Amino acid sequence: MYNYATPTMYSTLPQATNLNSLEHIDKAIARRLNRCTNPEQVIYELAKATSLLLKARSAFAILALAEQKPCLASYPEAHFSEGHILKLLEFTRDTGLEIPGGYEQPGRKNTPQLLFAPVRINEVIVAGLGMYDKLGGFTNSDNETLIYLAGVAGQWLEKLFRTR
Repeated sequence: MYNYATPTMYSTLPQATNLNSLEHIDKAIARRLNRCTNPEQVIYELAKATSLLLKARSAFAILALAEQKPCLASYPEAHFSEGHILKLLEFTRDTGLEIPGGYEQPGRKNTPQLLFAPVRINEVIVAGLGMYDKLGGFTNSDNETLIYLAGVAGQWLEKLFRTR
């Protein structure tokens, strides 16, 4: 399986953050995710990691998981590729689910950006699990489900750091 804790994840940490602590948290999550053998286990491990997700790098670990490559997020703005945004938009349209915050053009043409919503981390996990249940499991695709959860978690964590 993939190793989701990549060195690139730590390159954009805010100065005041304890890097060692965040590396430890991400590696712990990555170890559990790397042991998963099916999508249901992945969702279960993400739910168990709720308290760990209060650390910013955990959102990026999940983003890397969703894309199965080093994540595209950066601090303090979370920019995503156009393909990533299109996948999110298609998924929310097909399922009737909304990602809080919406989208905007941040200055450059064709560069979508997630807006941030004040979502509590428990609600992030509940939203992901609720969506999983609503779809009757991974009926669309495993990757889209993880991207949805990662997007909401990423928004909440970026909002948290912006308001400090």
